[in-house]
Amino acid sequence: MNLDGNKVTISDVADRAQVSEATVSRVLNKSNSVSFTNRKAVLEAVKELGYTPRRKSKSKSLRSTGLFLGTSHLPGESELSGHYFPTIIQSLQEECSRQSINLLLISLGSEDAGMHEVQRVIRQGTIDSMVLLYVLDPAVIESLLNFDIPSVLLNTYFPWLPVDSVNSDSFTGSLLTMNHLLDNGHRRIALIDAPADRQDYWIKMRGLAYRHALNQAGIPFDPDLIAHGDLSPVGGEIGMQKILDSGKPFTAVMCCNDESAFGAMRALQATGLRIPHDVSVVGHDDVNATTLVTPALTTVRVSRHDLGRLAIQMLSQRIENPDHAPQHLLTAERIIVRDSVRNLNGDSLHPVNFRIIP
Repeated sequence: MNLDGNKVTISDVADRAQVSEATVSRVLNKSNSVSFTNRKAVLEAVKELGYTPRRKSKSKSLRSTGLFLGTSHLPGESELSGHYFPTIIQSLQEECSRQSINLLLISLGSEDAGMHEVQRVIRQGTIDSMVLLYVLDPAVIESLLNFDIPSVLLNTYFPWLPVDSVNSDSFTGSLLTMNHLLDNGHRRIALIDAPADRQDYWIKMRGLAYRHALNQAGIPFDPDLIAHGDLSPVGGEIGMQKILDSGKPFTAVMCCNDESAFGAMRALQATGLRIPHDVSVVGHDDVNATTLVTPALTTVRVSRHDLGRLAIQMLSQRIENPDHAPQHLLTAERIIVRDSVRNLNGDSLHPVNFRIIP
């Protein structure tokens, strides 16, 4: 679709070069991930059509940024009401306030209306940069990047796209969780994961870390000890019940977020199982309610305030250095030990029977 009347668009260039718009974008952004043939075709098409990319802002400081939230991927009540994303948004607001930057929040949603609003505010010059928070569709991101204003992905990572990103190191954080359980004598560890089709970088890393830790410990992977929830308390409760119904023995469950852990605890306690005496439970994120449940939840702390702060700082750096290669930052995570994990080492009342592993 031509957004600028009769002007040549990046779509016209892609059609002439017979490549995707993403490939055109990578060539224009001087990415090295394009073949010589495609690069030549794009550059020839640019010359033939007289295509002129939008100029990057010459401003050396941010004045306004658009925060675009991909709410169509949020699983209902869990993440927005569970203190994860609100804390990140608050940190963005605080950093923008500190730097005297106007922040405009736009929900992309699942309809075209969200994208039309994005296009409108960019064309009108209402914003001079973008933070794309939890936007999981790379095609949508590519479309937004075509506006050629400083941008950063937050809680999203697509390494082939020419854009800065900030994420939390959830792989290492989940390894800390698994090592904590293993160090406490647990060998039959269940997992309440996200839906299999979720594209969140940070959630996918948590599931991968679970499998990696089992492999490193020489423990066979058991698919019956895996359940996929929707990252909400209800999803965690349903997932926990599924694992219980499998009849497979386990002594601990790792949940991919705290909201799932709350539901898992509810399911375990409803069946008369005691936490951590019968089953240990760990979460991830360290949302506020982790100290309000009984027992207090052992979890992994994500530095959500750092995520928002760093995203705005990266935008400022991008305006000052528009030609630098994309930067990809990972913030550190750390385990917060509370009361929901039992140490089974040398525990004659609750022995770990390695022979139950098939």
